[in-house]
Amino acid sequence: NFARAGDLVIGISGSGNSENVLRAMRYANETGCRTIALTTAEAGQLKDLAALPLLVPSSHMGRLEDCFFVLTHVLCYAFIERG
Repeated sequence: NFARAGDLVIGISGSGNSENVLRAMRYANETGCRTIALTTAEAGQLKDLAALPLLVPSSHMGRLEDCFFVLTHVLCYAFIERG
């Protein structure tokens, strides 16, 4: 509801098909937000909706969650260090 053009939206879905995440990503794209997806490389629609899909080559939810944890830390530190 508060997204504006230029904002960054990160969608996270293990299956790549979580309807609420897909709707949010579509809305973000329509609004002019920049988009990143953290999802599986195995399947799912989310990877096709994001400008930058970060894909994990696994369908094992535990491994996906571990990788998403690491990726979110990398993204956060990139913003912190950029200042």
